[in-house]
Formats: sequence, structure tokens, C-alpha cells
Amino acid sequence: MAAYNSGPGTGAERGEAHGLCRFLGALSAQRCCPKETRNYVPIIVAVTNMAKNPAQYGLDSVVKEKPVPYDTVKINYPIDLRLAAECVDATAEDLLGFESQPAAG
Repeated sequence: MAAYNSGPGTGAERGEAHGLCRFLGALSAQRCCPKETRNYVPIIVAVTNMAKNPAQYGLDSVVKEKPVPYDTVKINYPIDLRLAAECVDATAEDLLGFESQPAAG
């Protein structure tokens, strides 16, 4: 998780430089990774615990959203994502799962 947050190069370089620290506590103590990354991992662990035990954290009354319906299509050849999007009346960003952002300017 730490490498994902700070980037694989950063994690590998700093990890190797500090003897491949095994625990986040060691990473924090040795300042092997950015502060944002040192905070990221405990937050993910906390959210995971809360999701697994909602009643324990007063979250048992939270109404979960229904998953967005989707279809999976397997192809065995390259295809331009813009063409695939056009075929299903969507945008390439829709197919990638990103919201379209208005152009700055």
C-alpha cells in the first residue's frame, strides 16, 4: 500500500536504502517515506476494519449504494476505446471509469 501511494520507485529506492523496512512503524521512525504515505496505510487499515465491523463503529444503519450495472466483453484483438465507446453511446472516459472534467480555460 505504501508503494502504491508514494509510487513504486520511491518505495523501492527508500526501502532498499533502509534495509527493506518490514513494518510501517519502522518506515515512520526512519522517515523512509513521505508523511502522506505514512498516514495513508493506517487510514486504509482503519476503513477496512470499519467496513468489516460496521455495528462496532455505529455504521450499521448506513445504506449502501447499489453497484453500477455493467457488462463485461472479452475481445482477442486491439480496439480503439473511442470506437468501443461510440458503439455503446458513451465516452472513452465512461468506459475507463473516470468522470469527464470540463476543460480548463
